[in-house]
Amino acid sequence: MAKEKHTSFEEFSKNRKVSGRSSGRGFDRNRGSRQNVGMTKVTCSTCKAKCEVPFKPTSSKPVYCNDCFIKKGSQGKVSKEDLDSINEKLDKIMRLLEKKEEKKEEKKEKKKAKKSSKSKD
Repeated sequence: MAKEKHTSFEEFSKNRKVSGRSSGRGFDRNRGSRQNVGMTKVTCSTCKAKCEVPFKPTSSKPVYCNDCFIKKGSQGKVSKEDLDSINEKLDKIMRLLEKKEEKKEEKKEKKKAKKSSKSKD
């Protein structure tokens, strides 16, 4: 079966709908994935205004109204606590990767030693 060439994502999406194939993601990209998301009533952490957000917030993170979110986002600042948390997670990942690499090296050494002992016999 020859692959079809598409000039745009919209054309590609349209052709997939016509052919009856889906992406398997459970949502239509043209309408967005948040159409059926329930809104949660909250109070903005900055200005204390009542607003709604498309997620269920946790108590450990601040929640912002749309205006405060836009203002905060334009600053581009990340808190020291957020950076510390990210660095802690990255350190943990690096330790796990290093252990995995060490185990690989040990296996290689054992295999090499086994091979050389067999050749001496």
